[in-house]
Amino acid sequence: MKLNTLDPGLQSAATGTGRIQLVLAGPGAGKTATLAGRFVHLVRHGVDRRRILALTFTKKATDEMKSRIAAALDLPSATDLSVATFHGFAFRRLRRSPELAGLSERFPLWDTPQQARPRTTRYVPRSSRAMRSQQLHRRMSARLAPSRHA
Repeated sequence: MKLNTLDPGLQSAATGTGRIQLVLAGPGAGKTATLAGRFVHLVRHGVDRRRILALTFTKKATDEMKSRIAAALDLPSATDLSVATFHGFAFRRLRRSPELAGLSERFPLWDTPQQARPRTTRYVPRSSRAMRSQQLHRRMSARLAPSRHA
């Protein structure tokens, strides 16, 4: 993968020196190529690929990113690359540690029809929801703190 094929703004994002990069752009702007370029750039500069996490919104972008990275790094397979959708990553994290979010070990994952018609309705006072949300945020922030992954 050649980073010089990216426009100057995207090239800057791919080669920036910050530890965490967030790329916000519209459809077709080159986000997937930029994130793949960033991944390759980091590996070529000595970062172990197992310590890099790339997240995107769609499975299509995930597959494309994995393919581009594997080709650029001459990998026989992309299976050990940490490239996922936000939802897939969050789901796997919750499955690994459901107690951090106050969930039972076998919490259900609802598909689209189930989301459209909940089985039961339960009122949770706003203050309780806010408190639980803050607790979850603190727990996840502590687990995902950059110092834990350096």
